[in-house]
Amino acid sequence: MALRRSLVIACCLLIHCAAQFGIVSKAYSGSVTLYYYSAENCPHCQEFGPTIHALANQNNDLSLVEKDIWKDRSAFQELLELLETHGDLPVATPTLFLGNKVWVGID
Repeated sequence: MALRRSLVIACCLLIHCAAQFGIVSKAYSGSVTLYYYSAENCPHCQEFGPTIHALANQNNDLSLVEKDIWKDRSAFQELLELLETHGDLPVATPTLFLGNKVWVGID
């Protein structure tokens, strides 16, 4: 449990720094978009969701796009395609995409 919390905090800090300090490509002018794929029945998403929403609310330059892969089959298909283009990564939630970076799961 402590390791999971540490990973969540580390991921959030990394996203915050990317948005705050322009670590994301200069091609992004103004705001950056964080794509957050989740599932309502995922315990990790339930734990991680409030943190990622708070982070998005605190950063005007960060736009959060959340997609529930259980409620929206097109979001699930989109996630599969994105994971494949990023190196055939495993399908898990939560999954985050920020620029050309991807984070899969929090375990």
